Amino acid sequence: MDPHQWFADPSVPPAPAQADTEASRPVPPGVSTAPAASIDWKSWSRSLERKRRALERVACDAAAAAAAEHQYASNGNAPANANANANANANANANGSYTLIHRTRRVPRLFLARVTWASFQLDGFDLSEREVIGALARGQCGATRALAGGGTFRAPQAPRLRNHAAILRRIACHVQRGHALSVGHVVRWYASIGCGLSTMQLDTASLQRLNRIVRRANSPHLHLRPAVEEAIRTYGELLSEPVVPSFNGILARLLLDYHLARCGIPPVLFDPTRDRSPPAVITQLLPQLLERIDGSYAGLIAARAE
Repeated sequence: MDPHQWFADPSVPPAPAQADTEASRPVPPGVSTAPAASIDWKSWSRSLERKRRALERVACDAAAAAAAEHQYASNGNAPANANANANANANANANGSYTLIHRTRRVPRLFLARVTWASFQLDGFDLSEREVIGALARGQCGATRALAGGGTFRAPQAPRLRNHAAILRRIACHVQRGHALSVGHVVRWYASIGCGLSTMQLDTASLQRLNRIVRRANSPHLHLRPAVEEAIRTYGELLSEPVVPSFNGILARLLLDYHLARCGIPPVLFDPTRDRSPPAVITQLLPQLLERIDGSYAGLIAARAE
């Protein structure tokens, strides 16, 4: 499915309620579904499209630079100047640019580290961003990792951080390949974040609720506005009524990232300070999450530039 379709017509209202649509789904107490009339959806979607195009340009430039370096390194030389990169970019566009650009769409490790750090911070884990970046560094696969400023980063937090980043990568792969999410996938996410934490506490009611949430995420609305509204509403429901006994906030944000990924939106980069106590009313949660989604593109562009 072409992710550009999500920006086709942001002013289209939500589709009429059908079986298993948001009108027929129960809303937990304290979560209001009143429309947020103050949100300018057209301007927001246009801003997202501009940043998406800027991200594509950064990805193309990075791909061209990598291709130029590889070409000249194989000849025992280095790129002489910017013209070499420009020529490599033109050649890439003329000869199989899709594969080249597709490889650059891999989410940068630095951005994954920041998303992981923010999610764990919101769940009460006292971690620094530097610690998370060190835990996700290449070659750091042991239970104890050395930190740049001295000391060690001990298990079980390090495996949890690495598993969380791996889940974010798998979400991107699932969406790119058109694979549907299943309840089994979500249960494995929960077990990996808990580093082997028993899933026996997930009763039948919890699994059935997860199944409903997964079905919503696998079949989002065809237009950006109702799709994003539904994803954020589901996230608010999971926060107000936990579906798992521990790591519920982290799991809820992973499900939010998957739901939004189906709409062509990258993982949400939360602000641990401003988002510590999320509002329970959807009309207040919605603009807050829209701001975070918009900021995620800026975070991605910055991560690619570093």
